[in-house]
Amino acid sequence: MGNLMGMIRQSLLRGVAFGALAAGTFGLPALAQEAAPIQLDQVTVEGEADPKPVKAETTDRETLEERQVENFEDFSRRVDAGVNVDRGTRSINIRGLGEDRVLTTIDGIRLPWLNDPVRSYRGGLSSVSFDSLSTIDIFKGADSSTLGSGALGGAVVLRTLQPEDLLAGDKNFGGLLKETYTSDDESWRTTAAVAARLGDTLVLAQGGYRFGHELENQGNVDVLGATRTVADPSDREEGNGLITIHHYLAEGHRLGFTGEYYNDENEIDTLSAQGTTATFAAGANTVTEINNRKRASVDYTFSAPSADSLVQQARVILYWQDTTRENNQDARRRTPAVAGQSGLFVREYKTEEETYGANGDATLAFTAGGLGHRLTLGADFAATRSEQFAGGADDCTRTGVTTGTCASLKVNQADIPEAEGRDFAAFVQDDISLLDGTLTVTPGLRFDWFEREPQDSAAFRNNAGSAVTGLPASSDGSRVSPKLLLTWTPDKDVSLYAQWAQAYRAPSVGELYTVFRGSAGPSAYMVVGNPDLKPETSNSYEVGAKLGDDKLGGRIAFFNSYYRNFIEAVNLTPAPAGYLFYQQNQNLSRVQIYGVELSTQWAFAEGWRSWGSLSVATGKNTETDAYLNSVPPLRALVGLGYSADSWGADAVVNAAATRDDTALASDVRVPSYTTLDLTAYWEPSFVPGVRIDGGIFNVFDTTYWNALNVPDATSATAAPAQATIDRVSEPGRNFRVSATYRF
Repeated sequence: MGNLMGMIRQSLLRGVAFGALAAGTFGLPALAQEAAPIQLDQVTVEGEADPKPVKAETTDRETLEERQVENFEDFSRRVDAGVNVDRGTRSINIRGLGEDRVLTTIDGIRLPWLNDPVRSYRGGLSSVSFDSLSTIDIFKGADSSTLGSGALGGAVVLRTLQPEDLLAGDKNFGGLLKETYTSDDESWRTTAAVAARLGDTLVLAQGGYRFGHELENQGNVDVLGATRTVADPSDREEGNGLITIHHYLAEGHRLGFTGEYYNDENEIDTLSAQGTTATFAAGANTVTEINNRKRASVDYTFSAPSADSLVQQARVILYWQDTTRENNQDARRRTPAVAGQSGLFVREYKTEEETYGANGDATLAFTAGGLGHRLTLGADFAATRSEQFAGGADDCTRTGVTTGTCASLKVNQADIPEAEGRDFAAFVQDDISLLDGTLTVTPGLRFDWFEREPQDSAAFRNNAGSAVTGLPASSDGSRVSPKLLLTWTPDKDVSLYAQWAQAYRAPSVGELYTVFRGSAGPSAYMVVGNPDLKPETSNSYEVGAKLGDDKLGGRIAFFNSYYRNFIEAVNLTPAPAGYLFYQQNQNLSRVQIYGVELSTQWAFAEGWRSWGSLSVATGKNTETDAYLNSVPPLRALVGLGYSADSWGADAVVNAAATRDDTALASDVRVPSYTTLDLTAYWEPSFVPGVRIDGGIFNVFDTTYWNALNVPDATSATAAPAQATIDRVSEPGRNFRVSATYRF
């Protein structure tokens, strides 16, 4: 199987290299000629096929800038009440689901959500710079038919800056420079982008750098140890780079190459875990979190120059992507594990996923049997290599002692064996036009297949648990996910729809293959995955409407989703002989989530506009009748804005209800809140191209919490400590100011 992976890697690397060479070769003649470029309509086929425009909500770069959106938390507070962020899991939450149950893609490439179930570090959201984005598409609801595995709650489809974004019309050279200061983390951010047209070849280069500190909260207890409520101090650096080349051939054909790099490093002085009663000595506990992502891709896109063409659009992309997450600790234990030793405590945890993949789709328009058809076909293949390692050193490793306290300090081992994976999917959907185009029936079908094969290694054999379980068995599975969408458009400003769709998520490598044996003797315990896990699945029912237009209109959706085979960690009862407890992943829960979403916009006078969104949902484990803490309480946004020739201003109210429905009686009833954000911009006429943006957020300095960030209770009687709750409070009054120069 290793040879197969090698062949796949080499083939796809050749494809990436060929695409880059082709883009460069086609561009070179343009450098030597002065002929006018071919005038073509811009090709805009990006990412996977749109399952239906009535369900997609797109936010462009102009809106992101006007509302001072620089991360997903800003997006949640000022753009869409139906999109939430869980800072603890570093994931986006849509319709009560987060982590890898919400699919995120960038330019049609999946972004992995990395998770170490044993060492409790995870994330994937922190691998994108908003400075590099052009648009954000939000798809809400369970639908794997075209979006793919993982879209149980919905999907976030990101599109990076394109050369065309900076080269409007016949412009041959353009760019921007931007400097931003944000007070809630005292950060400075610099970004620059330039684009040039060289005949029929367009080139863009973008880069950004940010340096800041810890995100402030509303805590006021500035001490060492567990009672601390002020945020732990940190220094954070973030950098990104993006290069994109587009070469237009003729009649809507385009070749492209993209190279992207992102790195985020956050060094935290964890004062909340230091002191005379804490595990670590004062001044001796630094944690460094590192997120890194690299990718190279080549793509071909086609957009038909005529509405009469059989093939309306097509897209294919070949890519390589490598994503890593590290969590390193440099500390000194207050009480050494081995008497007389220094108490040295160093940890280096790393999770990595490398992917070689290809995906594409094509849309055909034709008439058959007197009916109009818009048929979309697509396929997706990915070959992955996943690796996890827990390195470190302490007084146990230095002395070789393995008994007593040292029995629970497990390092220099792989808790998850290296695994090779293969995923394949094919999908088809057909928009069938009836009743003179007023009724569209859209059946869709997707087939998904996955295979995971763990690999033996010295790091895994060094894991004491591997002697108990051995190398886990390979895993594979498949699923067919159908959908049926009915759309009735009695008027150009009215679209009503009803949809039934199924969704699917394959188990992660960590869920399948984790093996960890802690302590020894009567205190021994095991945490293991389960190679026999089934995929999580869902049935979702939704009805809704899209009314009006950009000047006056809105959307409303009612949804009810049923999920099966949710994967949970379960303590076996009774525990196997010789273990204090034995935890294993199992397909257990059946879950129901239902709710309503609403969004509106109204340009009610010259220069004036208003908008709003509301999201409310209820979620339960239908087997235990317990509420789901992953479902946020009702939340609404209401905005009012004014734009003139050279300036504009927005006001956004963000309000959330109390979280009364919790999984356990001891869970926190997170209180309701209302905040106000004000933003404004000015484009001075005497300095063409310059724009000044500013914002004041949480104007009234409200103390509030995002319910998703508040830790869950550990048992029915053990509520989280108040200091822990206060430590995750949101920032108080803060501001942001930026200056942009476009040329």
